[in-house]
Amino acid sequence: MKYLLTLAIVALLAVPAFAQQELVINEVFASMAGTDYDEYIELCGPPDMALDGYTVIVIEGQGNGWGFVDRIWPLDGYVMPADGFFAMTDDGMANQDYSIGTSNSIENGTETVLLVYELPAGITTATDVDTNDDGVEEISVGTIIDMVCIMDDPTTDFCYYGAPSYGPDGTYFPGGVARCEDCTGDFIFMCYNITGCVDPFYADATPGLPNDCPVSPVEQSTWGTIKGLYK
Repeated sequence: MKYLLTLAIVALLAVPAFAQQELVINEVFASMAGTDYDEYIELCGPPDMALDGYTVIVIEGQGNGWGFVDRIWPLDGYVMPADGFFAMTDDGMANQDYSIGTSNSIENGTETVLLVYELPAGITTATDVDTNDDGVEEISVGTIIDMVCIMDDPTTDFCYYGAPSYGPDGTYFPGGVARCEDCTGDFIFMCYNITGCVDPFYADATPGLPNDCPVSPVEQSTWGTIKGLYK
């Protein structure tokens, strides 16, 4: 019995993280130096999983737009790649599995990114989920599978549906967030560079690939201070 239990534990440890959990948001890369034409959202999930019925939506969290649905990307007809990473990217980027546009596809301001199942038919990019502008959503967007909020200014902006909030990065909107470990870990900040991250405590951008995480994630330094030198 002890031998069989040992084998079972070894087998479990050998299974990749994405095979032990459901579909999740793994990275959101929204802001970079210069024109934003390398944006992406990466999902992590079981290989070959059909994505019919799933949708990624983005909800505005800043004033004059509180609660409006900014983006809707339906995933019907798509399938998770064999490596378990699904890259929704601007056109021209490597490893693209789904096109979200050419540039400026994800706003550089507070926004809640949600992966939902069975988005109600009435939800469009004209939908306001917070008509009172009080930071409290009033309508359903379907079954929420995963979500994350990237925050610019917590004194004036809102996250929705109880999404965990990350940011600001110093005084700046974060470049993005990435899970470390892939698929199951907490989110940490990403550098503003698409490649060549110089901060050892930040994740580099890796669309469609395993996340480039610090060896041992620790309290993050403030990349926003560095970005300020280039303003």
